[in-house]
Amino acid sequence: MSSKERIGYPTQKPLALLERIIKASSNEGDVVMDPFMGGGTTIVMANKLERNFIGIDQSISAVDVTNNRLTNDGELFTHFEVEKYYYAEEDLRAMKGLDFEKFIVGKFGGTPNTKQVGDFGLDGFKDGVPLQVKNHKVNTGRRDIDNFYSSIRRDNNFTKNKEKGLPAGYFISWDFAKEAVGEVARLKREEDIIIELIKVESILPIAKKPSVEIS
Repeated sequence: MSSKERIGYPTQKPLALLERIIKASSNEGDVVMDPFMGGGTTIVMANKLERNFIGIDQSISAVDVTNNRLTNDGELFTHFEVEKYYYAEEDLRAMKGLDFEKFIVGKFGGTPNTKQVGDFGLDGFKDGVPLQVKNHKVNTGRRDIDNFYSSIRRDNNFTKNKEKGLPAGYFISWDFAKEAVGEVARLKREEDIIIELIKVESILPIAKKPSVEIS
């Protein structure tokens, strides 16, 4: 294996070896799958030989290394998508507000609100229950809960959901200040209003993004 080819991944195989294997066992347009893709050598060569490919690895670092190799290769013939079991917190926090809202509402099993005008600030619904999503850098506070409560009181399903013992709303955020939790408890205790506080990490498995570079 030439030094130019090395990326520092401990189990890396030579591209020439994978080229021989892939050419001998498949044709252009076939699908090559590597369920333990490591540094992504099989995937990179499959792409060079104009095969479709599926790469799987339990390591987030392996997925990011392969993603970087394909992106920086300069000979990418195929559109590809990266699906991770774990989601990097840094990537999610960097998403634009509306994109984050739609993504989280969908992962929660709800339907995003596409109206954007006259929607009382609600971001979606799940089984008729309104949703609010915040991508705050700080913990969601009491004022956020107050504003959300004012919005859901104007929703057509508010009284019906209360009578059925259903939540009046779901509030999804990274974390909640003590004052916000206290206000939700007070609403339940004094007014029999249920607002469920949902942390992002309870919807998605979150991981810190690894530091990966190729030299």
